[in-house]
Amino acid sequence: MITTLNDIYVMTVLLHSTPPRPHPYLREVRDSQSKAREISYEKKNNYRCAQSLQQFYIDGPYAVSSDGSFLVCACDDTIKIVDSANASIKSTIDGDSEPVTSLSLSQDKKFLFSASHSRQIRVWDVSSLKCLRYWKGHEGPVMGMSCHASGGLLATAGADRKVLGWGRTLI
Repeated sequence: MITTLNDIYVMTVLLHSTPPRPHPYLREVRDSQSKAREISYEKKNNYRCAQSLQQFYIDGPYAVSSDGSFLVCACDDTIKIVDSANASIKSTIDGDSEPVTSLSLSQDKKFLFSASHSRQIRVWDVSSLKCLRYWKGHEGPVMGMSCHASGGLLATAGADRKVLGWGRTLI
């Protein structure tokens, strides 16, 4: 017979409760004399290391090298050069203080072209990560660019609704 409100609460919990589920990283230990309700748990300590990827890129401009050995992607106002073999960041290029809007690689993988909201188009030497040259040509941000296979021609498309071609004097 239940006499107090506390007894009703305890009875309700006992009637409707289910046996505790073990945590996925704990394992159950029972000995031969233990009852089903008397289960102890010990921590699992035989973990294996697995390779994991660090998220550094969400969305935005990127370019893949002609042989697929590396890619470049924009992360706000920086450019990351990522090794395709193991997805590790090889280098980081600090652009100007504006978000990068477009990227393109030369066919020979020597030069990287970038553009940002500042409307600047930059030419980078991939081996030294140095900016070789920069200029402005659009009245709005550059939204797309493509480098010709010869490496001497660059086409840019801007938010100003213009497509501009740049000749051999790029580098």
